[in-house]
Amino acid sequence: MRAQASTSVPLVVLDGRVLDLSNFLEHHPGGVAVLLANLGRDVSADFHHVTAHARAAVTRKLDQQAIAEVAPLTIPPSAKDFARFVDYVRLLLNSFDVQADPARDPVSDVFYVGQLYSHFVGDHLVSLLTMLAETTGVPVEPAALQRLRQVFEAVPGRVEAVVVEADAPTAAALSRQLQQRCRALLDDLLRIGSEALGELRDVNVHRITSCHATKMMCLANEWISEEHDLVNAE
Repeated sequence: MRAQASTSVPLVVLDGRVLDLSNFLEHHPGGVAVLLANLGRDVSADFHHVTAHARAAVTRKLDQQAIAEVAPLTIPPSAKDFARFVDYVRLLLNSFDVQADPARDPVSDVFYVGQLYSHFVGDHLVSLLTMLAETTGVPVEPAALQRLRQVFEAVPGRVEAVVVEADAPTAAALSRQLQQRCRALLDDLLRIGSEALGELRDVNVHRITSCHATKMMCLANEWISEEHDLVNAE
């Protein structure tokens, strides 16, 4: 299940029920950010770690948000790491919604988004590639890591130039471009990962996870090459 606050119904799964948070996002005592960060996830374990959630008033409020029931997804032990990988991708995708602020002026926003992009390219994407390599048994291509490093080093300069010029239209366009590129990759990775989890059976876990992880690795490598070419062309 995938939900973005900006484009669709904000949903989470809690104790086997689907909750529609449309009327609750702005009223959550802990703030909207923590909800946006967890859209599309089964939040049962995290939810029950918070003592205040055990109150009767909270239970009544949740009952009002429930719109459906779902059967639990049984993940074979050998696929737990892959399931955590897919959840990690979902969290990264949600992070772009969490960080969004329509009230932020374009020049400030591109500086903020540039940092988010650099963090994604320099840290998160490397972690994703490492996880995929562990699943497939195929090492990350050194050339891909080199291209990724070049992208990481080039983009801050572009962002800085726009900030120095205080060019609002260019800043807005660059901010939108950087976010769309990251979202496109994460959307594809999440789609393939979710397909894999939906196909899991104890007898062919390794084949399914390896096959889908290989697809995801290819997508990530293609994305890195495209980013590298775009940065050099610009």
